Amino acid sequence: MASSTKPIVVEEVTTFRRSQVPLEVCILLEIPQRRKTTDVAFLVLFGISVVVLLSLMIYALCNSNMDRFIHGYDKCGNLCGSKNEKVDGISCSGQDMTNKPLLLYERTLVYDSYYDRNEYVYKPDRCVDKCNNSYVIEFHRCFPGENGEIEFFPDKVNSIQDESGSLTGICFIGLGLSIVALLVFRYFVKQLVWGMIIGIILLWFTITGFIWYDYSDSGDEGSLYVAITFTIIGIIALFCIWSLIDRIKLIIFFFEEAARSVFAMPLLLLEPFLTFVINFLLMVIFLYTFVLMASSGTLQRDEVNDRYVYMPNGAMTFVLWWNLFMMIWTLLFNLACQQMVISGAVSTYYFTRDKALVVSPIYNSFYNLIRYHLGTVAFGSLIITIITILKSITRALATQNRCMRLLYYYCLKPLEDLLKYVTSMGYIETAIHGQPLCRSSFRAIDLIISNFLSAIVMNAIGNFVFFMLKLVVVVATVVIGIVMNLSVINIILGGLVAWLCVHCFFVVFEIAVDTIFLCYCEDQCINDGTENNAYYATLELHNQIRKAQSFTLAKEKKSN
Repeated sequence: MASSTKPIVVEEVTTFRRSQVPLEVCILLEIPQRRKTTDVAFLVLFGISVVVLLSLMIYALCNSNMDRFIHGYDKCGNLCGSKNEKVDGISCSGQDMTNKPLLLYERTLVYDSYYDRNEYVYKPDRCVDKCNNSYVIEFHRCFPGENGEIEFFPDKVNSIQDESGSLTGICFIGLGLSIVALLVFRYFVKQLVWGMIIGIILLWFTITGFIWYDYSDSGDEGSLYVAITFTIIGIIALFCIWSLIDRIKLIIFFFEEAARSVFAMPLLLLEPFLTFVINFLLMVIFLYTFVLMASSGTLQRDEVNDRYVYMPNGAMTFVLWWNLFMMIWTLLFNLACQQMVISGAVSTYYFTRDKALVVSPIYNSFYNLIRYHLGTVAFGSLIITIITILKSITRALATQNRCMRLLYYYCLKPLEDLLKYVTSMGYIETAIHGQPLCRSSFRAIDLIISNFLSAIVMNAIGNFVFFMLKLVVVVATVVIGIVMNLSVINIILGGLVAWLCVHCFFVVFEIAVDTIFLCYCEDQCINDGTENNAYYATLELHNQIRKAQSFTLAKEKKSN
């Protein structure tokens, strides 16, 4: 009875060490009152950036007009479908186009000096009341067509409307298959992993056998080289799998523990859907604002195209790019918040010996994020935003510059992947220890290096398993759509919905697996398994890992 009155307290890990060498004392701050705010300067920078964006947006929007984008304007800057005001210095402006709501595009043949060829270019010409038979209407514009070419978008919209019931059905089928994949991963993860590994090996050697058969039938020397390459790769893969079989078993135990922790907190599965809705709304707002700002400017003469256009000034151009930068930063900020919430909840579950005593881990993790670690999230998402923009610029220049191509493929792209991984691990360490991002990331790197082989195997198998599960769900949904004889556009939409559902479910497991792995590494550094320093790992995970370790030690002794 006395134990029933004991207060519910999440137990703490009281040391913060690098590998097995004590570096410093650092409380694992599971109790909110003992945490401190981290990377506050970057949260302030994020807030200032938002204020700057809003201020500049007001200026740009005052000089914008959405009708310029929706209906377009003629050579003189007159909006189609509107009564225009006279602009000083432009004699043809100020015309009444109320009865002419469509913008006519003329097709002109021009010479492209870069590709050394003639190409057709569509240029806006004048406002008209209707399109003649040789034009097609798209978005309030008349484009030259081929003998009254059938309009593309209306047909697709009608197809979606006619098959709305079937589309709803295929979307629910995709959701159902995602839930089935979720349950398979929960209860049959061991069979799933080994089945996929064995299946891909059999598929590889089957393909290799067909290549050898083709060589024996044709005698082609190229087929011989391909067959030898496939055979060598297959043998190396078999040898690697055989030598890493104990590591694979260990990783499967982490998968099972991650599945147990997520299903112990099933509301975590809804977190990615909430993140998706928020990011979708943010993207709509940013893109709508971007279109509005893109329509801003003052009417100026374009001598090259012999027409008047609305040209933005320097401030308006800056606002466009700043809006794009803030959109990327905000979306990544939201994704980082998602990871912090999931990591915090899973680490709380792991570092509580009696799992029945875990109280509101998701709420506590969310509270810790909002109260203490938004600066860390802003810092990490800013790093990824900057490297993403640099990579995008380099990629755009890589098509015409060999140096930029080398910089993109061998520097920025690998650097982006590395920073994303390190930052992601840093978020987990921040959720565990409550430390700033740089310190947490260095801690995560040290733990990963100390367990390098296990980390590599876990990432390889995890990426493979999660990718194959997503692929199977999407392909099955598409096949069912084909059997239901749906239109192509509805099959594509059904496949996208299936991918969204299965991705939102399994991104939780991807984060949970990484969190469990780092928590276990911390557990091994801090405790030694004695009565006074018992491991925090669940009994199932601890027993399985002890079996794997004892099997590995026995094999090493036998080899010696």
